[in-house]
Amino acid sequence: MSPVTPYGFIESLDSEAILAMIIGHFDESGKHRDDPVITFAGVAASYAKVKLFDEDWEIILRKYGLKSLHAVKAIRPSQALGKLGVQTLSERIEALKSFVDCINKHMELVLMLAWDVAGFQEMSPTSLNKIGNPDTPHYIAFTRGMLKLVDYYHRQDDKVNLVCDDDEETSEICYYHYKALRNVYRKARKRVISITFANDYHYPALQAADLVALLCRLDAHREFHGTPYDCEPLLTYAVQPRTLPSTQWLKQFSDRTVSQGLSDALDKNNDDH
Repeated sequence: MSPVTPYGFIESLDSEAILAMIIGHFDESGKHRDDPVITFAGVAASYAKVKLFDEDWEIILRKYGLKSLHAVKAIRPSQALGKLGVQTLSERIEALKSFVDCINKHMELVLMLAWDVAGFQEMSPTSLNKIGNPDTPHYIAFTRGMLKLVDYYHRQDDKVNLVCDDDEETSEICYYHYKALRNVYRKARKRVISITFANDYHYPALQAADLVALLCRLDAHREFHGTPYDCEPLLTYAVQPRTLPSTQWLKQFSDRTVSQGLSDALDKNNDDH
């Protein structure tokens, strides 16, 4: 199991004093049949901070003449972005920094979880059976995302509510994994109290999760397979040091070695019994 890596400048940062009700918005990027990397990523903060985030995000959308932000289209400078039209790469990155600034201004936590599909597919049948025989690592990433939220929001009165992008292929199974984790893990049952699925068109924080998920997938391609990507400066800008208190960016990238280690551990556990 790979450790969670603080992405940026803070080794450890406790959440500041916040309202007990937390809301985390999450999205995936990459389909295991079409992409060698899948990601599950998102943003989290108190309800009060998310409300302020939504207001500021909407202001940026109106400034650019957009009704919503769709990350895959937004990172293509050759494609018009509302009033901005076609731009150079540096101009587009500069424009998107406004959205990154909004995330860093209001959100407390950003999670970036990625999994190498080929490594996952090499796990043993026994180990896959123990995690429910999923055909994609998306659900392991989803479960790890829940666990990281439980670890971060650790105060006794913290209650976390999940909002995930509504995806026909994954939503139902994510709900089952949500229920399963709450059934077997007391802290998850106490901390994570609800899950819902929604269209990101209506939820600015889901649009932010979409942007984070895409950057996560592209960066995982770079880390796993050495594939460069044009908008890397945007992620570099997102995680650079800022004045405290600041958003904590955490990443957990699981390559073949991590998958093999997980497989071996699950197999050993089976042998011990």
